[in-house]
Amino acid sequence: MWLVRVALQRPYTFVVMSMLIVILGLLIDLIGLAWALYNAYQAGETGQSYGKRMTGIKLLRESDGGFIGGGAAIGRYFVHILDSLACLLGWLWPLAPPFPCSIE
Repeated sequence: MWLVRVALQRPYTFVVMSMLIVILGLLIDLIGLAWALYNAYQAGETGQSYGKRMTGIKLLRESDGGFIGGGAAIGRYFVHILDSLACLLGWLWPLAPPFPCSIE
């Protein structure tokens, strides 16, 4: 409550505090994006992201069983964002025959 009291006494303080909150929010967003890209890169280079490592599964190429690579994994991450925008169809696609694979 003391922040509200200070902001009401000095109007410029409210503007400064609002700007700091926006900057902090953007910084947190950038940290989250950096973590997501790093995690996707690790999935491509080592076959395991943080979550895959915890569950013991790997991300492999179907043709030869090798790792897909960091760039392809980051691209796969962004394609999954598009999958989610289209009514989650990309996440439900593996349930359809002839064999389970997501759209990539």
